[in-house]
Amino acid sequence: MECITNQENPHIIQKALATFDTYWNSDNFEDYDYERFVAAISERKEVNRSVGRILHKYHVLPHQKAILDKLTVEREIHHSYKNLIVAATGTGKTVIAAFDYKRFYDTNQRHRLLFVAHRKEILEQSINTFSSVLNDSTFGELWVGDHRPSASGDLSHLFISIQSFNSNLDTFRRCGADYYDYIVVDEAHHSPTTSYQKVFDLFTPKILMGLTATPERADGVNLSNFNQRIAAELRLPEAIDNMLLSPFQYFCVGDPKTDLRHITWTQGGYDENELVRKLNTPDRLRLITESLPRYLSDEHGCRALCFCARLDHARDIAAGLSLAGYRAAMLSGDDSQERREDILRQFKAKKINYLCVVDIYNEGIDIPEIDTVLFLRPTKSLTIFLQQLGRGLRLAADKECLTVLDFVAQAHVNYSYESRFRALIPKSKNVTTTALKGAVAESFTMLPRGCTITMDKLAREYIISNIKSAIFNLNRLKQEVRQFRVNNDKILNLPNFLAQFDLDIRVIYKTRCWNALLREAGMLTYSMDNFTRVFEKNMYRFIHINSISYLKFIRNLLENNFEYEHNSRNNMFALMFYYRLYSRPITEFGFSSVDEGLKRFSKYAIFVDELKQIIEYLSEHIVITTRPIPELGEDNVLELFGCYTQEEQLTIFNKQTDVSLAGNQQAGVFSLNDINVELLWVTLNKSDKDFSPSTQYKDFAISESLFNWQSQHTANHFNKGRRYSEQKQNGRKFILFIRENKKDAYGFVPPYYCLGLVDYVDSHGDNPITVTWKLHNNIPGFILDKAQKMAVG
Repeated sequence: MECITNQENPHIIQKALATFDTYWNSDNFEDYDYERFVAAISERKEVNRSVGRILHKYHVLPHQKAILDKLTVEREIHHSYKNLIVAATGTGKTVIAAFDYKRFYDTNQRHRLLFVAHRKEILEQSINTFSSVLNDSTFGELWVGDHRPSASGDLSHLFISIQSFNSNLDTFRRCGADYYDYIVVDEAHHSPTTSYQKVFDLFTPKILMGLTATPERADGVNLSNFNQRIAAELRLPEAIDNMLLSPFQYFCVGDPKTDLRHITWTQGGYDENELVRKLNTPDRLRLITESLPRYLSDEHGCRALCFCARLDHARDIAAGLSLAGYRAAMLSGDDSQERREDILRQFKAKKINYLCVVDIYNEGIDIPEIDTVLFLRPTKSLTIFLQQLGRGLRLAADKECLTVLDFVAQAHVNYSYESRFRALIPKSKNVTTTALKGAVAESFTMLPRGCTITMDKLAREYIISNIKSAIFNLNRLKQEVRQFRVNNDKILNLPNFLAQFDLDIRVIYKTRCWNALLREAGMLTYSMDNFTRVFEKNMYRFIHINSISYLKFIRNLLENNFEYEHNSRNNMFALMFYYRLYSRPITEFGFSSVDEGLKRFSKYAIFVDELKQIIEYLSEHIVITTRPIPELGEDNVLELFGCYTQEEQLTIFNKQTDVSLAGNQQAGVFSLNDINVELLWVTLNKSDKDFSPSTQYKDFAISESLFNWQSQHTANHFNKGRRYSEQKQNGRKFILFIRENKKDAYGFVPPYYCLGLVDYVDSHGDNPITVTWKLHNNIPGFILDKAQKMAVG
């Protein structure tokens, strides 16, 4: 037995204490009180007899809060009130809708609700969820199967099946188009079908909410009822990280005898006939049957879905598995309902262990007990890949994880392994294609918790070769720019190019600015001078901006030929904009004023146009609504949840002027004694390269409203450190700024998110002092998740 002491391993003890504090302050736990416990149990047993509902206690989890924040952006910034939420089954989509509806319910005198789904079980669960969130066991009426609205009830809060809705169209026509204020359509990927379309045609609600785990139907993308956009999404890796889905162990098995490089490539992928001829061979079947005992812990006691290329392929695989001694069957959409139910019953009972299918389980029936997935064909699209993988990720009793066997052959140059593996990595990791190639070569350290990817030597060689061709280095970027108009009917501009290849804007600006890339690709010409070189170099300095008011100022500036109303706020925005462009004081360029510098930039039309494209992209990718901080005064342009570099912050607080730079700041605090304000700069992820173990895990979110922060090592309760504990007496304002890393995956120094004003709660220790701050505004979900992980790992 080993003993861990605070003297020998203080960082381990502090890590444990930090984790405990995070759990202690979580809404998922509360103080134990015997009388309250007895009352709660009694209440739980007391079912409302008229509706048969038990109310549950729900809290908004960080990933759900992030989606609610994004919905606010959609409505307040983009004025989009038709919102589609994409999230994996089992991640609480209905809870998100219920909390969003509660916000509407609490702020609107009229709040009529229509919730439409295609199954009775979904409707019963949903009305219970909404009742629980609203804390009203009598809320809503069911209309499905034998359930009808009560004689005393009405249709104002209705949960109805699509079948019942279409059977009673006359009733709903009499209600009028504006009868419902808030409509929810579950499994919204079915919405383009005729039966669902009548809901959209009949009503014009103030808010339309779509919920789906599948953003596109088998016959292609159709988001026509939701302004052609996905409002918010929770990807599989984030769902696994939040323990909402099962972790996976993913094995890539190299196939030495199957070569797909020269198969005809059509718009939908591999030519199906040629593909089946390559995959449906005795050699490949032998590889599959020999791999099962090698990779599966119980190859005769699993529940495995085997995804095949075509029905004849599925039939032959099932027959081959059976001949090899495995209990296997094939199921297709052509099977009768009776056979289908019989096969599923045997599969659930493990009388059949291997179920060979084509596309039947991309969506539809969920079998949480599935513990194994076999990819026996390269999937046509990333969406289908994630759908098929998702069939096995549902949580179930006695299921530790999902085992995946992916049989990897040499792929066509147009086939992308990179997109599939990227989709398994949390988006917050910001993994570049080069880093992904390194992960394949070495080991995947950036996967969701509990997940692994293992490749045999041959599979690794195939995949690395494929991913090398997907790396967007400068040469690849120039090549794709040249080919863009050949392969696309869209205008070649920055937003369209990024959307076409699903690229982060930093992929472009880590190499060149957009105009320089076009020039080097031979797609644009312009003369070079000293100012051109400055603009090429500095365009990247705009790509982090998310402040609503700052973006609006820049947009108006560009549209009005750099004329603007001079007042204290606009003058500050203009100075910030000037330094983004030039990065040096006006005296170094011979300008007499900031306005002269802006007017000089206006003469470079192609760079003005590039900046317009950057602002368009940034405006479309806002994830949080920023807003003023009233306590700082109406003239201060700093915004809550805004993204700012240190230079921008110091400019805002007049420490950088048009003729003098503030200089680089190394300390984690900056005192503005003239206005009794202090800036606190926090880097959450302190890498081993930059920090020793004893200085890690000191800054983290305890909860959405509490933050654990450590001062500099020179501070204690008997010197200047007293300014923290004596905040009430000295009236000092502390503003907390945080970022995740000192450098991001693209090599940029990240800006800080402004979390706003914080108040002192308590502190302990000296040199450094550990302070608990209470935030005036709760931490947004997308930041909270990262900030809390610094405590719990």
